[in-house]
Amino acid sequence: MARTGIYDYSRPAHAHPDEPVTPRAAGWFDPDKAERFEEATGGRDGQMSLATEKMGHHQELYRTRGGKWVLCSWSQYHDTMARYEYVPPDVARDWLIRSQHQDAVERYFTGLPEEGTTVGRPSVGPKREVRLSPERWAQVDAYAQERGLEKAAALREIIERGLDAID
Repeated sequence: MARTGIYDYSRPAHAHPDEPVTPRAAGWFDPDKAERFEEATGGRDGQMSLATEKMGHHQELYRTRGGKWVLCSWSQYHDTMARYEYVPPDVARDWLIRSQHQDAVERYFTGLPEEGTTVGRPSVGPKREVRLSPERWAQVDAYAQERGLEKAAALREIIERGLDAID
């Protein structure tokens, strides 16, 4: 295969929602020089795409030599051509996970979280909601800004200092 066109299928912001989308050329790549990831299949008869979760609708993912991710989508039931479009890294990562390409996730992304772990900041304690007057929130904001803290960290510090003063 030689150069394959990549198109942008997104709707322009100014377009009417009922207006059909006209694909716009976004670039090209050579599939023979890109790394190709096939979709995994499953379901009762083993024929359903795990990437699309639909029978007859399929996808492949490519990683170009330049490191961009290209998604190829096609249907076996409709008289349509395959469509190629760039996808952001987070979409590529999710696709690779759904299609059981954990090796590629480990190679190109930070990897899969271990079972039982969460992504994000470590928990300091249970989440609580607090209501304060606008004046008190302004004081919390000023305290946080003076010390270069996030609001949550500033609140924790204020509460801990107050509780320490009681003891």
